[in-house]
Amino acid sequence: MVAYAGNLLVVDSDESRTALEEGAGAGYKYVATEFDKKLEELSERETGLSDVEITILLRVLTKATLSIKRFQKLLHCVVPETIVQKEHIQTVVILMLVRHVYEPPEKSIAVLQWLIALLENELADRQAIDSFYHQIYFLLFVESLARWASKIVYMLTTPDDVKRARVVTLFRCNLKQSGAHHIEALLGLFKSLRPELVPEDVSTVNTHTAFGRIPATLSEAVNKSRCCRPKARS
Repeated sequence: MVAYAGNLLVVDSDESRTALEEGAGAGYKYVATEFDKKLEELSERETGLSDVEITILLRVLTKATLSIKRFQKLLHCVVPETIVQKEHIQTVVILMLVRHVYEPPEKSIAVLQWLIALLENELADRQAIDSFYHQIYFLLFVESLARWASKIVYMLTTPDDVKRARVVTLFRCNLKQSGAHHIEALLGLFKSLRPELVPEDVSTVNTHTAFGRIPATLSEAVNKSRCCRPKARS
C-alpha cells in the first residue's frame, strides 16, 4: 500500500499530468489500477486497521491529490480495530475545515459521514470530535454540508451547548434553507434541552427522516470492525 501510495503521489501532481499528456499515460493507468486494487483489498478486510495502518492511509489522504471516488473509498477503509486515535481525528477534521472552501463538497461530506459512523459505533473518542463542535456547527451555513453537519451537532449537543446565539443561528439557517428538516430537528432538540430559549411554536421533527443515511459501504465497514472487536473480560 505504501509503495503504490507513493507512486500515486507522484503521478497525481500537475507536473506529472503534463508528462502524461505527452505520452506517458500508460504509466498512470498502471499505477492507478494497482492503487485501486489495494483499496479493494483493504475494503474487503474482515477486521479494522491498526494505528500504524491508519497513519499510513491518512498520510495518503492528506498529501495525495485524489479523485472524489478514491478519497471516499480510502476514507471508508479508515476503520479501527478499537478506536480512532485523537490525533487521527484531528488530522481528518482539520483537513476538511481547511479544504472545504475550495474542494468538491463530496469530500467534506465523506469526512462528516465518517465521523457520524464512528460516533454511532463508538469507534472514536467522543471528546476528540466534540472539540470541533463550534467549527462543525458553523458548517450548518454551508448548504451542501448542512445535513451531515447537523447530524453530528445533534449527536454531540448537551444542555450547556444550547445558547441563545446558537438558537438565532439555527433560525437564520432555517430561513436560508427553506424546508430543511435537519435544521428543524436541531431546533426541536434545543427546545427539549433548553425550552426557555426556543419559541413554543417549534415542532418536533422525526429524526429518522431529517438526517441522511451514511453510505452502505461505510456502514458495512464499521459494523465488521465492531463485531470483530475483542470482548471485554468480565
